[in-house]
Amino acid sequence: MGLVLLVSLAMAIGVPRSWADSPHFLYADATILTNTGSLMVVFKESGLGLTALDEVVTLHVGFAATEYQCFNGGGKHPSANNKETVGTSLSLTQRFPVSNGETTGRFVSAPVPPGAFSCPNGQDLYLVNVTYARMAIMGSAGDSLPVRPDPVSASLKILVS
Repeated sequence: MGLVLLVSLAMAIGVPRSWADSPHFLYADATILTNTGSLMVVFKESGLGLTALDEVVTLHVGFAATEYQCFNGGGKHPSANNKETVGTSLSLTQRFPVSNGETTGRFVSAPVPPGAFSCPNGQDLYLVNVTYARMAIMGSAGDSLPVRPDPVSASLKILVS
């Protein structure tokens, strides 16, 4: 009888542990920082178990685009050929601390740079538009979640140089 009670107790204690080792994201929310054009994604992942100390999380952005434009001293963009759109994909990986089987964190990615595009003398380069799309977040156990909203974009006017 004592052995049956001991086995039952061990099984009862083990059940919550097996439920806790079920990694899943609760949310992954995207915003654009309008003072820089950077993408910020905040997330929470749960079900990581009680023994995990940290979690490796990856953010995938299938499409990141920026538009740069030249403006003269009067604030006008004098020529349609004085603008450049640059696009790429991104993948960012970071390690986040785990506490009580959960982790929260954030990724911040700067906008895609203008590359070799520059403005003629007397004009300044501005970042005028950013778009991020086809975004998902993935944990080291293979759990994933689409980032929302998707796509996210903003019209800006940020002086670059």
